[in-house]
Amino acid sequence: MRFAALAALGLICLAGTSMASTIHPNNVDSIFTEGGRTTTIGGDDISGNAVASGNPDINRHFIDASPDTDSYLLSGQLDASDMDRWIFRGISGLFSVNLLDYAGSASNGGASFSGDFTVSIDGLVVGSLSLGGTSGQSVSNPFGSFNVDDANILIQATGTSGTSNYDIAVNIATAPLPTSGLLLGAGLFGVGAWMRRCARKA
Repeated sequence: MRFAALAALGLICLAGTSMASTIHPNNVDSIFTEGGRTTTIGGDDISGNAVASGNPDINRHFIDASPDTDSYLLSGQLDASDMDRWIFRGISGLFSVNLLDYAGSASNGGASFSGDFTVSIDGLVVGSLSLGGTSGQSVSNPFGSFNVDDANILIQATGTSGTSNYDIAVNIATAPLPTSGLLLGAGLFGVGAWMRRCARKA
């Protein structure tokens, strides 16, 4: 596995609160939900997209990316000490979390809530974020972008207090050919042309 960070990364902790900006399901190619989430996004019911039938509150979700799919919406709900793991398997391309929304559920009654979010590539933590409050927070591009080659990527959400819904918008784009690959390709092309010219002279 090879990956390169394309943005400044590290452990991130944000203080204060801001109003969450909801991700609309019509703006993504594929939606995944966990069973604890039974609410709507943008007026559309997303509970039927649970990973397993019957909407069980499972905490491990495997996602095999499709070549025709480049945007994903991960929706779940966290209680204190609850944990959801979203695992993208065998990913090659430019991986990024475009937006992370964290908003209290209606049952909160104004109570505070908090949670931690991390991203790992083949077991190595590459970004961490803590969010909380009473009105929710929305963070754009919280972890940066990573060029990965056949990697397993884990997004882990952990509730630390209260109850909260969360939505994570993920994008996977075809990775550009590295500069070294372009140079190698040009070199091989040149060698091939030289050998053909020598063969004609012979």
